[in-house]
Amino acid sequence: MNAFVWIGLGLSAMLFIYLLVFLINPERFL
Repeated sequence: MNAFVWIGLGLSAMLFIYLLVFLINPERFL
């Protein structure tokens, strides 16, 4: 796999974790 694939995987993982935290604890972000 090349660098662009790793960058895409890292960004998608960060976004997924952010969405999980937002669903678990939404009052922290509002």
